[in-house]
Amino acid sequence: MGSRTRAHRLGDRETFARSARGLRGLTQAAPAAAIGVHKSHISGMERGVRPIGKAMAKKLGHALVMNWRIFL
Repeated sequence: MGSRTRAHRLGDRETFARSARGLRGLTQAAPAAAIGVHKSHISGMERGVRPIGKAMAKKLGHALVMNWRIFL
């Protein structure tokens, strides 16, 4: 891995999910409540330890008001 930062090691989907939420000024709790999951699920998706499937991508897209396909 060398000198790469953690953000560079994460996949694009995970970093995009975190960035999209952050740009909207939302905590992890806000999209979690909107889609009916615990905030630890959002954390896991952002860290790349929890997969983002099609159904979850659609929910995230709706909660963050963006195209869900970006998460796949």
